[in-house]
Amino acid sequence: MSLSFYRQFLFQSKGSYHIYIGEGYSGPVKPQQHEFYHCTYITEGQILENQFGKEFLQGAGECFFTPAGINHSLYIFENTKYFCLSFSKSIADILFSYFQNLRRDFSNLPPIIKLTEKMQHRLCLCLHCLLDEQDYDSASSSFEIGHFLTISALIIMLRDSYSTCYPPIPLPTPTKENYAVQIQRCIQHIDTNFDQPLTVDELVQISMLSKSTFYKAFEQYTGMSAKQYLAEIRIKQAIQLMSIGHIPLNEIARRVGYDDFSTFYRNFIRIKGISPAQYRNDFVGLSNI
Repeated sequence: MSLSFYRQFLFQSKGSYHIYIGEGYSGPVKPQQHEFYHCTYITEGQILENQFGKEFLQGAGECFFTPAGINHSLYIFENTKYFCLSFSKSIADILFSYFQNLRRDFSNLPPIIKLTEKMQHRLCLCLHCLLDEQDYDSASSSFEIGHFLTISALIIMLRDSYSTCYPPIPLPTPTKENYAVQIQRCIQHIDTNFDQPLTVDELVQISMLSKSTFYKAFEQYTGMSAKQYLAEIRIKQAIQLMSIGHIPLNEIARRVGYDDFSTFYRNFIRIKGISPAQYRNDFVGLSNI
């Protein structure tokens, strides 16, 4: 099937992307420009790309991007095989939202993007899945995943090269000063909701930090882990309940956030050194428990 046939019906069945495997043709591809974006990933052979008035020789394991509205031409060498993935501006907008420093003409990336063997393997799997999805009759199902596969393939191609050009800015080492506001917010939440089934993941979300940064920052600020701090608060509240009336210990455990009495019992011994019953008998003065 000819390249012009593909272009004639591009995006007809799938509204935001089109993919095909190019093979069996060698020679020039005349200068052209189009309203969509596309990228080419070479699996075998070589392609000479002419874009922005410059020529670049691309080989197996390499890919290149062609922006919308740019005049470009190719020369495809013999025995060359490649994937050509075209995508609409709506998908391009999503791509650029992930890679915020990326120019819409890709000119701030290296013209030759070389993928590692691991990335080549992942990309080929993704592109073959996309080929299958393109042939899938979407009329028989309300689920279409080609849109997401296209974005995934593009991210695989761009991620390593983009990260090299624009490495992430490292976060400061967690200290009391760096993250005091975030950790104080978590402490206030624990102090207010200690009787609820709190989880570390919930506290991480409240802090709006990464999990590893939260762990380090919380310990820097309090001298203990979040789980330890929560246990300390619960046991402190349990001792207060012991002093205000003859409340059964299992009810006290429930009121301070423990559905499982054995967990309350173990934490009490770990923190106070004796059992809750012994503590009540020795320090609170209520021996009849």
